[in-house]
Amino acid sequence: EHWWSALFFVLYVIFSTFGVLNLIIGVITERTSFVQAEYAYSEKKRQDNRRMRQIEEVADLIFSQDDDNLITLKELQDIITSADRGPEIARVTDGINLPVGYSVADLHVMLDKDANGNLTKREFVIGMARLVFCCDFQRDCLLQTATAEIK
Repeated sequence: EHWWSALFFVLYVIFSTFGVLNLIIGVITERTSFVQAEYAYSEKKRQDNRRMRQIEEVADLIFSQDDDNLITLKELQDIITSADRGPEIARVTDGINLPVGYSVADLHVMLDKDANGNLTKREFVIGMARLVFCCDFQRDCLLQTATAEIK
């Protein structure tokens, strides 16, 4: 007498099963996306820590034999071209990802915050960290501060 009730029941089971499977796949996809984002964040932190260690290693190489903890541009160029520390500095700076054709000596003027011609180890490390780890907003703040200091 109700022939359509069997058809309705079969369609209901099919759509219900489809809905439940869709929910399960959604939960799995969301969880996988969350885990992937966590992994990407931890990987970025690991790479940032590695790059910061490289920056500190370069600073240690540059300032290792300097008694007054100040490096002039000439002294920096001599250190970079020296046979004992130059190749090691070049090896370590490869991992920092400086722009093409850019050397550590090019950074001297940019990192010399007080513009006295001498670069301290602190100026070097903090300046390099700012260059490597800044987001666009932070970079804009630094540029506007530098512009304001010129006035």
